[in-house]
Amino acid sequence: MNKATNNMSPLLRRALMKVCPLYFSMSEKEQLKYRMTMPIDEMDAVIIYLEEELFDIKISSSIELEPLFFEQTNEEITKLNTLLMPLVGIGEDLFFLNENFANDVDITHFETLYDYDYDDYKFQTERITYGGDSPERPYQGTLDFCWARLLIDEHFTYAALNMVGIYIIREVDEFRHNYIKQLVPHKIVRGENDGKKDGAYYILDLKTDANGKESVLDELEKRARSYLVKTRHEILDTGERENQNGVYIINKSTPGYPMHYFVFTDKNVLKEIRFKTFMKDCRSKIIQDNELLHKKIDVEKEKIKVFLDAQYKDIISS
Repeated sequence: MNKATNNMSPLLRRALMKVCPLYFSMSEKEQLKYRMTMPIDEMDAVIIYLEEELFDIKISSSIELEPLFFEQTNEEITKLNTLLMPLVGIGEDLFFLNENFANDVDITHFETLYDYDYDDYKFQTERITYGGDSPERPYQGTLDFCWARLLIDEHFTYAALNMVGIYIIREVDEFRHNYIKQLVPHKIVRGENDGKKDGAYYILDLKTDANGKESVLDELEKRARSYLVKTRHEILDTGERENQNGVYIINKSTPGYPMHYFVFTDKNVLKEIRFKTFMKDCRSKIIQDNELLHKKIDVEKEKIKVFLDAQYKDIISS
């Protein structure tokens, strides 16, 4: 029996028996196909059953599920997602990629993380080209907080998959946001039309109040965005040249919310990370010292701080 079916809890088995009584008589190949192409209404029926059994929450239809998820605690959602892993995940770690796929496509269509990411890059590139623009950059890996779930040593965790350049820029961008707020204190305020009804819709009218320095703030933000784009490209280019072929694994878990970040140094390492053996492959390429990544982030934070100080002085003096 395959790991997914073998790891199903008695509760999940009962739920699956209710929606697909023939599942446990299927071959392993048939079971995998069913799990990857499971009709939405049958998945909802499984979740509705689990919600009632786990939390004594009675739901009459699928329409009630989405608002319920917003009301539940992280601990409750994690408990539910943990039970669902054998139904949605594949391979040794029951890996589940929480991303949208094209029609008739699922994770089993891609052997490696590279296959998936490059296919997504091509799809996005075709959309850009169709819109009349040309792709800005060649493929260097595009993973940007791509959400996943998996088991690490049989323990459930959420995961975020990132390219190192993109990850660093996200960290630096958060620093940029806070530092600009120090240079030009500002806040978001409601405009006079905010919340008013316009036909079937409500108006969103929010403005930035920078105590008369709105134009300074706008120009500083504009220059910061250009700087970050340039820096992101430089970091990705450096990753290509260095070809470290590695992955940082960062434990970001908090009580009731297990989370790990997987940060990949360059596109080549993605070719060696298979979905069916995700953790084994990542561990074979792991960079043990996460401080190396943190130091790179600190260096970039200091560089953008120097840049912003200089730009702020230039703007207010002009």
